[in-house]
Amino acid sequence: MDAIFKHRLWWYGFFAIILFNLFTGAATMALWEEDEAAYAGISYQMSATGDWVNPNFTWCEYHRKPPLHFWTILMSYKVFGVNEFATRLPSALAYLLLLFLMYRFTRRLFDPSIATLSVLFLASSFLVPNLAKIGMTDNSLLLVSTVAMLAFYQYLKTPELKWNLLVWGCVALGILIKGPPIIVLVCGTWGFLFLFSKDRMPLIRMHPWIALPLALIPLLAWGYFSWQRDQGATVNFLLDWYILKRFTGEGHVFGQTGPPGYHLAVYLVAFLPWLAFMPKGLFLLFKQVKERSTEALFFMGWLIFGWFFFEFMSSKLPSYSIAAMPCVALLSAKAAMASYSEAQQDNWVKTGAVFTLLISFFLVAGVVVAGHQFGGRAGLMRGVVIAVLGWPLALMGTVGLFSGRLKFGVPAMVLYGMIFSGLVWSLLGPAISPRLSTGKQIAYELRDWSVDTEIILGEGVKQMPGVPFYLSQQFKEVSHENMLEDAQATYLKSNNHQLYIMGDYWYQRWTKEWNNQGKEIKFSKQIKFNTLTSSDSTQYWLISNYDQVD
Repeated sequence: MDAIFKHRLWWYGFFAIILFNLFTGAATMALWEEDEAAYAGISYQMSATGDWVNPNFTWCEYHRKPPLHFWTILMSYKVFGVNEFATRLPSALAYLLLLFLMYRFTRRLFDPSIATLSVLFLASSFLVPNLAKIGMTDNSLLLVSTVAMLAFYQYLKTPELKWNLLVWGCVALGILIKGPPIIVLVCGTWGFLFLFSKDRMPLIRMHPWIALPLALIPLLAWGYFSWQRDQGATVNFLLDWYILKRFTGEGHVFGQTGPPGYHLAVYLVAFLPWLAFMPKGLFLLFKQVKERSTEALFFMGWLIFGWFFFEFMSSKLPSYSIAAMPCVALLSAKAAMASYSEAQQDNWVKTGAVFTLLISFFLVAGVVVAGHQFGGRAGLMRGVVIAVLGWPLALMGTVGLFSGRLKFGVPAMVLYGMIFSGLVWSLLGPAISPRLSTGKQIAYELRDWSVDTEIILGEGVKQMPGVPFYLSQQFKEVSHENMLEDAQATYLKSNNHQLYIMGDYWYQRWTKEWNNQGKEIKFSKQIKFNTLTSSDSTQYWLISNYDQVD
């Protein structure tokens, strides 16, 4: 299989595509609501106030987490300024480091061919690389989770202290990024192996009863300082919202829930280019588990606590189960190597190739429809271009895999996965970007107002963190007001230049009441803009206590 990628030009090409996909639009596309904009806002406030302990920002209560990811964005802001590129850079770097370390570990643990394929399978999948373009916690957590698991497996093979230290060091970092998920993954796998493995001594020598409490020290130290700052408000919120409610069925985050099988669907779409090998890889693993080999049990534990565990949680998002995606990429690579050594392609691979082709057809058709939906005639043409360029690669790749010509099929599918994603971002991204962020659109509408204007957000402005984030880059003071009467009183009394942003309800009440009382509104204006989720334009009203703009 190494012969497929023996030429350096292949690697230069793949690396160039990875970088292009990763950074195209990173500096120009507006921040995604809500999570990415919330993380940007929290990091910005940490930088502006000097409070690196408690994560806070307007309309970001439900996006607070332990602070490590915010610190990485904050440090990026210190170097590159407060902007979209700097917000996304830590996630992108975590993804690149993930690919590098995954190759180094799998090359050591298995062989160069499996290492090469597992990295290429993950890099050409449809979820992990695209999440790396967004400044969220997912790729940072995936990096430390994957290194922890690969170091764990390395320790089982060669029980040296450095591998055990690496496992628990990564656990400490993962806890400081997002709390419990990495504990569930590592400790759950350890417990599964302890129950079913024939040789438990390496597991006992890992001393999790000592190592886990030590790994919790950074989190506990942060929790102590956070408690001192706000008398436990942040810590109590995190315990209630992210742990208790998620596991008691109350944690349907903004309606984001689903039945068991939700994450299976996520995996089928995420690994669409590799459906020819993914089912076979899982099937071979299930067969090997019966023999109770340490390797098979380890990977089964990785799947159970990185994927299957989240099928039974009431709260569901596609990113929850990505911890097992490097494992699936590795199992799929092993299945590909097994297929490469066989004289005739088996039914698992043939069936998977057929499903890949069918689903890819609907995916390409969906891109054309989405292009028309968001970009009109120009978007439709861009969608057609993506279909014309992407579909032949999917066709060539699936035909190659179906027929057993892996030297032809594997590179074609790698190119399909990478190029299709790149085309969507580079061609459809510019059509989607203007609809992506309400905050950036409002900030653009107010580009001519003085930076000293005090911005007050009122009722009717959808509480998206991107609104105060973008406005905070442009104006010195941004706040929000819940009561119309308070806003009106401030309007009358303040000597500062103020600009109120509100919806129809407040505006109609305000103008009606003041017309009846003979009071004057010095400046009012309606602004309209498009959103990603609606074909109709959204409108807000501006009211100011002065009638001049700079």
